[in-house]
Amino acid sequence: MVAVEFNDPQTGEPSPEFTRLVQQKAQENGLLLLSCGVYGNVIRFLYPLTIPDAQFSKALDILARVLNELTSPRRAAAAGKPNRNRTPQPAVYAQREWFITLISPFFRR
Repeated sequence: MVAVEFNDPQTGEPSPEFTRLVQQKAQENGLLLLSCGVYGNVIRFLYPLTIPDAQFSKALDILARVLNELTSPRRAAAAGKPNRNRTPQPAVYAQREWFITLISPFFRR
């Protein structure tokens, strides 16, 4: 199992609202995610060891697309949040390649 914790980048506080948004948008795109944690701000990745590479890549693509959409500066502006020249979530999610580099060691078979 691998998990990602989402916190507000300004305060460092847990962000269950953002976690729910990620979960909802992922489900709308065909990816089922489980949230957990004391504060509800963690998403768990539970994949079978026998998952086909194509299916795994598709799931990562969906997740990266959702995170990019939810952390775009345009979305922050539409929500009335100041951008302060940075994305509303950590920059680790800004690029799919960076995200995959971050989590891929945990997903190696």
